Amino acid sequence: MKKNRTTSLSPAQQKRVILVFFCFIVAALVYLTFLSDHSFLSIINKKSQSAELEKEKIELKKDNAELADEIDRAKNDLEFLEEVARKRNMLKKNEIIIDFSEKKQKEKKDIKK
Repeated sequence: MKKNRTTSLSPAQQKRVILVFFCFIVAALVYLTFLSDHSFLSIINKKSQSAELEKEKIELKKDNAELADEIDRAKNDLEFLEEVARKRNMLKKNEIIIDFSEKKQKEKKDIKK
């Protein structure tokens, strides 16, 4: 008949097993706390990114509203449309551009010399 041999660990071996187990637990906690995708630092970083994206979303909504207003004005307000056309140097029939700015006059004098 076979005897069941149970070997018990010596106190030094027990301490070593407990130390290895403790080190494994500490390493797992450090990983979960600082290094994993769901870590404390990752969550803080994601909240920061979320706040930045929220600010950007608000800015884009504001820009979108301004552009929608400008489109509406361009469709319905002839004075606004004329103002935009003037900024882009568009002319009505039988109009000419006469520039009286000092910059243009200085350039013309420099060319004549």
